[in-house]
Amino acid sequence: MSCNIFVVFSLIFAVSVMSLSEASSENDMVRGSPDNGTAILPGAAPLDNISIHKDIIIQSLAQYEEDLNFSSHILDEFIKKNITNSDAMVATSSLLGLSSQSRDTIYSMRPTGEYKGNHNDTILALTYLNAFLWDMAKFYETNKISYALAARVNYNESLYYYGRAKQGIE
Repeated sequence: MSCNIFVVFSLIFAVSVMSLSEASSENDMVRGSPDNGTAILPGAAPLDNISIHKDIIIQSLAQYEEDLNFSSHILDEFIKKNITNSDAMVATSSLLGLSSQSRDTIYSMRPTGEYKGNHNDTILALTYLNAFLWDMAKFYETNKISYALAARVNYNESLYYYGRAKQGIE
């Protein structure tokens, strides 16, 4: 769980840095200029938006993997009767909240041309993951099989877009 918090904070930091770097034009990036607040440390290169976009996508995909693994753990514990329906619903709902934050973070960024496809595939993977988690939470809440069947479809779609995003970033 602490790793999830680290990734979320890393994503927030990266988006904040990206916003700051986009707000400043390249002409404003003068080494040692205290006037504009965009001075570059001696020996440091200007922020590379392409690198930031790639890092955010990689972190989002890592978060996706963790969320999917934890949802599998919840399901496994539920099947083994180690947790109740209510506990499984609460755990899945919490995971949905974290996953939604990851999706919203990457959705708000404007990717470069090189990573636009990965960006869109990552958003779709996270969107279908959220739908899967929502369906699973509803299944745990109601025990209605229709939610489990819908979850399976969303799970498969999520994996499809995750695979595309992961393949394109490597």
